[in-house]
Amino acid sequence: MHILRAGVHLHDRDPFELFKALMESESSSEPPPSLGPDHAFYLGYELCKAAIAEKLGKQYEQDEPLDWGHLTNRHHP
Repeated sequence: MHILRAGVHLHDRDPFELFKALMESESSSEPPPSLGPDHAFYLGYELCKAAIAEKLGKQYEQDEPLDWGHLTNRHHP
């Protein structure tokens, strides 16, 4: 998994370590200014989907539903 943003490219197989590295990528003890609660939730959600896809050997696409498996809802909005 990779996180890319201005001047930062982080990667790790563990989403928890990746998020921790993102928090530590700033020099201060505060979270990055662009990482408010809503963005942190979004990143957590997307990292969770990526981790599930990676564990199952499936394709992950950011901002898309997990679109494989027996219970997939093919009629998502």
